[in-house]
Amino acid sequence: EWSYELLTDGEQAMWRRVSVFSGSFDLDAAEAVCAVGRLGAGQIADLIDALVAKSILLREGQGTARYRLLDTIREFGLAKLRGRGNERALRRRHRAWYAALAARQEAFGPRRAEWIAALDADHDNVRGALELCVAEPGQAAAGAEMACDLWRYWETHGHLTEGRRILAALLDQVDRTSPARLRVLWTAGFLAQFQGDIPAARRLLEACLSEARQVGDVSAEAWASSFLGWDVYYDGDADQGHALARTAL
Repeated sequence: EWSYELLTDGEQAMWRRVSVFSGSFDLDAAEAVCAVGRLGAGQIADLIDALVAKSILLREGQGTARYRLLDTIREFGLAKLRGRGNERALRRRHRAWYAALAARQEAFGPRRAEWIAALDADHDNVRGALELCVAEPGQAAAGAEMACDLWRYWETHGHLTEGRRILAALLDQVDRTSPARLRVLWTAGFLAQFQGDIPAARRLLEACLSEARQVGDVSAEAWASSFLGWDVYYDGDADQGHALARTAL
């Protein structure tokens, strides 16, 4: 409290706002999330430097700088932010920034390694954004899109249990008529399959395939058929596995 009172109004506001980040963050993220109201994007770098100089923020990493608050300092900032009543708006800006990172969908392109590394550096922030979607009413569809965009990241870095947990929570909340529901089903089915939980994978993929055919979602039908074909084939039904693979193609 004593340190907080020694800061300028702008520095205090910056401390409050960066407390929405989990783990570390970079300058681009800070400008996207924190530059609102009386704090413009052009002020963010100077305010961050000031907080580093006063030992509120820690600077880490070689090359592109990343910044972090110690846990107790972050908790203090969050308490101050909640007292101002604008925590929800900043958390939604935070979610939008990391949803956009996930939505780059570089998993099959030449920049895959760079995309995976960026997500890994911000894993704590990605998780925090998704948990906001699970906890906040009306955000399940947005969370589902973000979660599904991360399917190859979770596979590549082995975060299968985390991905399945978040997708299961979102599936319980997403409206049955939402297009996002089918994508959640086949993504969750893929992660279950990759983790070796074939019974759960088959349940999810069969549900996706049935619902996709009912509503005419050809993309969801293709993905579900592809993954379900693997499961059926390795469960011993080669003919049905081949039939599902042909459907997927």
